[in-house]
Amino acid sequence: MKNKPMFFSFFAVIITAIAACFLRFFQLIRFTDSQTGFVIGDNKLTYIIYGVLALSIAFAFVYSLLARRYVRKINFIGNKLIYASLLILSASFFFDFVHQVYNCQNYILSSDKQSYIEYNYLFPMAFQALFALLTCFYLIICAKSVRGTMIDFKNFKFFHLVPLAWGFCRLLAIMTEIFDVESVESFLEFVFVVFYCGFTLCCASSVDDENKLIKPSSSFFALGLFACAFSFSLARILMIISGEFAKLNQVSFSSVTYLLIGFFAVMCELAVYITKKVSE
Repeated sequence: MKNKPMFFSFFAVIITAIAACFLRFFQLIRFTDSQTGFVIGDNKLTYIIYGVLALSIAFAFVYSLLARRYVRKINFIGNKLIYASLLILSASFFFDFVHQVYNCQNYILSSDKQSYIEYNYLFPMAFQALFALLTCFYLIICAKSVRGTMIDFKNFKFFHLVPLAWGFCRLLAIMTEIFDVESVESFLEFVFVVFYCGFTLCCASSVDDENKLIKPSSSFFALGLFACAFSFSLARILMIISGEFAKLNQVSFSSVTYLLIGFFAVMCELAVYITKKVSE
């Protein structure tokens, strides 16, 4: 990344995302009710976290504006970093598939005791499991294509939308749960899924682009997705590593999957290279 303003804005996204992550980690330890996930003290910290994340997204937007000055491309074939990232991400989606199947099973068993099932909650979760498995398969195909085998993932037209379908199902699942801006986790997850859907749409558009051009909007969603994923999913993982997992409330999403999605997005952006200025 030879362009200094772009490098600065990219670096600023990373730094502010790290800051938001550790602020959230501190909040989980000190000021969060493990049963509900709601903040039980120092509400100002909640808005500081939102502000730092908003700043990170703002830097991502600046980065995308600077990217408009250049013609940029990405070459997946032979990229070992992207290849490894795809395989790891594929495994994380399989993990999410197992997690969602487990969630569905637990929900059905608990609902049988009450003789009542909310299908508007169960169906999105079940379809999320299905699309997680299909996304796992799709990413393996992408990895094989990146490695330079005879398989070309560009020929799988409808499969390009499978990751988006997973995100849409997750969005439906979030909307059926209790949603409150003061519930930091649910709000940050909602923002994450919105950026994820934007990123997957941009990816599908880039795949169909014969010139292999990367649009500025793709960079904005990629960096914004990373910032969102890093800020709240890593905080939960740090809680588990530090032995404070008992303080975490139960959630239906997979923190590992979310975090690896964010890392994959930023890896894709790092693989983008500038060919020339728009004016040239």
